[in-house]
Amino acid sequence: ETKLCLIKPTIDEKGNFMELAFPHTEPIRISLKESLGKGGGKTTVQLCQSKVCGDRILGIDCGDKVADWLCDVLCMNGLRLIRQSAEDNRFSKKSSDKTLPLPLSNQAQFLL
Repeated sequence: ETKLCLIKPTIDEKGNFMELAFPHTEPIRISLKESLGKGGGKTTVQLCQSKVCGDRILGIDCGDKVADWLCDVLCMNGLRLIRQSAEDNRFSKKSSDKTLPLPLSNQAQFLL
C-alpha cells in the first residue's frame, strides 16, 4: 500500500509514546508502555499470534482506536497495529549466532 509511506512515526521517549501522523488528519498517540498500569500494576493486553515472513510471532494488539485511525487514513478495512511482545522469541535462522533476537522490522518494535 503506497499510502503507508505517508505515515510519519515520532517516538517521544520522555513522554513514553509514539505518535503517528498522516497529512491532513489529526495524529494519534500510542503508549510505549507494554503492560504497566497506574501505580505499576499490570493491565490487560490483547496478545495475538500472527505470521511475519513465514514465522509465527506473538504480538500485542495496540487497540481499536489506532486500528480505526489506520483504516481511516489508508482507506482500508480490517487493519491492526501489532507491537512485538517482549515474550516473542524469534531468532535468526541465517545468522551464525542463533541467539540473536529477530525483530519484526529492521529498526523498531512496531510493524505497520
